[in-house]
Amino acid sequence: MEAPLARVVFSPLDSRLMRINNSISSPDGDTEDWVEFTSYNGSIAIQIFCSEGPVQVELKSNGQPFDTFPLSCMEKRLLSVNANETYLLRISEADPNGSHNTEYTLVLENIR
Repeated sequence: MEAPLARVVFSPLDSRLMRINNSISSPDGDTEDWVEFTSYNGSIAIQIFCSEGPVQVELKSNGQPFDTFPLSCMEKRLLSVNANETYLLRISEADPNGSHNTEYTLVLENIR
């Protein structure tokens, strides 16, 4: 959480889309990834393309839980967040007791 995999500040004149490729594995290996983002308007679409799924997504604001949900491969979800506030997004295996290695592409898009 202290060293996110990626950081992005979405703005109307610059970045509106972020794509990240990585992997998580449980119980051995890198069991979670963190991504930090700030939205200029409060509407973020999140979509994940993965080799196995679903994954668990946890959203934190100011270190406090904001939302938690499973996200299936290729599922797209719209998040309502506070404009100009920084969030941390945690991606982990939905079944922490299983043995998985999930390759994924995460797409975050700031919706106008």
